[in-house]
Amino acid sequence: MYATGFALLLIALVLFVLGRMAGVRVRQLQRSQEVRSEFYRSAMILVEDERTPEAYVGLLGSLSRALVDKRLSWIALWHLVSGKRNLAPRERDLTFLHPLPADLRKVWDHITGCFVLAVTFNNFLIGAIVRRLFLWLANGRNDEGDSRRATAVVQDLVTLRSA
Repeated sequence: MYATGFALLLIALVLFVLGRMAGVRVRQLQRSQEVRSEFYRSAMILVEDERTPEAYVGLLGSLSRALVDKRLSWIALWHLVSGKRNLAPRERDLTFLHPLPADLRKVWDHITGCFVLAVTFNNFLIGAIVRRLFLWLANGRNDEGDSRRATAVVQDLVTLRSA
């Protein structure tokens, strides 16, 4: 009798946890849709502006296709945890090769942030860890080097998709 009661309690606990996880995932998917919509809205600003170099338009097409790539969450986690970074990002840094006007640069920075945030929503657990690490590093709770590392990871992900 005690074994049956314990088994039922365990089943109820498992169902409760699964229900909570499903609720969290539904909220993640809703937030993901909001971030992707913001990505596309900002991308249209760059695409429609005649001052935007063609390299950005091509990269935006590549980034829009990569929004659903689950591997990028793992790559971001590896870069954040290991501190490893591409050795020569300036060679592929689009903003270095093709400078943008200040107003379009703000839109581009917003797009890259939306891209990385949208990528983190592609994986339930790893994405949550990456978002927490980005927030922890970007909030300045650690030294300035870690904040620069979070920025470097964002740049690496964007340049990785452009390569």
